[in-house]
Amino acid sequence: MRTIDRIDAQTLALNAQGFGKVALDSTISGAVYRLGALQLDFVSRIIESHYLVLASRCIFNSVGDARIALSSYSDVVEGEYHAASLLCKTDFLDFYPYLSTRRGSLRRSHRKALGDNPWRILQKIEDIFEKDTVASANSIEIILPDKSAGSWWGRKTSRIALDALHFQGRLAIHHRDKTTNMPFYCRPELLGIPTRTDFTRSEIESSLDQMVLRSVESLGCGSMPHIADFYRLSIKEIRTSINRLISSGKIIVLQPTFDHSSWFATFSGLERLEQSDISDFSPVALSPFDSLIWQRARTEALFQFHYVNTMYYSREKRRLLGLGYYVLPILSPQGIVARVDVGRSEGKVKIIQYWKEPGFDDDSIVYTALENLASWLGTELEF
Repeated sequence: MRTIDRIDAQTLALNAQGFGKVALDSTISGAVYRLGALQLDFVSRIIESHYLVLASRCIFNSVGDARIALSSYSDVVEGEYHAASLLCKTDFLDFYPYLSTRRGSLRRSHRKALGDNPWRILQKIEDIFEKDTVASANSIEIILPDKSAGSWWGRKTSRIALDALHFQGRLAIHHRDKTTNMPFYCRPELLGIPTRTDFTRSEIESSLDQMVLRSVESLGCGSMPHIADFYRLSIKEIRTSINRLISSGKIIVLQPTFDHSSWFATFSGLERLEQSDISDFSPVALSPFDSLIWQRARTEALFQFHYVNTMYYSREKRRLLGLGYYVLPILSPQGIVARVDVGRSEGKVKIIQYWKEPGFDDDSIVYTALENLASWLGTELEF
């Protein structure tokens, strides 16, 4: 067991997520591989949130380049890995034996929305897709009655059926429309995605081990709950996997000076720590859905930063908390030093309000982070 302090733990996390002098592959599959997964979210005041992740890592020169890269799913796979997110295809294929165990399952929300006979509805939708069929969610709506299936964002029955088929692996998302973000579905075989389900227990366990290992690699370091949350696994199912990875010498146990729990890291991550330099990267604004801060307890332990995503709060609750609607953490080599509520004004990025963290008093870092983002978006910052 190795002891680690907060500064070294931060360095491990930032290195793993592509900050500092660690260059990320300037392809979408390479970037997603380094991040572990890219969570997709289409609610934003300035740009869809996943583009903020790409902007903060300087993976592409501009949002235009990023949109072109995301217009094709040839080397990435969209699915429910950490909410709706992208995996690089090599990771997906490694994870597939474990993911295939979902094939016959339905989420409780799917069952509730689809009624007493969900399998009939799912089969009806699946039968639409021939070998080479690529169809948008909108075009499928005509197959089922045009009605809302409950309160789940007011979505139509056909949309929820498509989501369920996608979750089970019976359909895949071929691509999303660049303007509307509308998903287009197809059979998995069209994208080279396997449909096999007859894996042995050993193959499934090996696949789960790979998911856990990739979680640790992408986090840099973290405790068992942090690792489980990365790909939305349960602590119960990863406990044995972690023990196998420790026994095989792929991960090492850490004892943080700032937390009572055991944390874990890879040997390669610790080796890079000795040559790491994260002292001079330019300040950046983080997405509310950035994989660096997915696990809020880990974010608080690492950065002493308590973050709440307030965009789904009511206006009154935000007012009582004294927070804005679209609040982005500001990351610098000194840590997460501020949070800023941002919006758009006549096409420009506008700072609505910002709050500095205790002990930090340099306003210029906030402005630099937002100027960097505005430049990447091809616009200016409105002061």
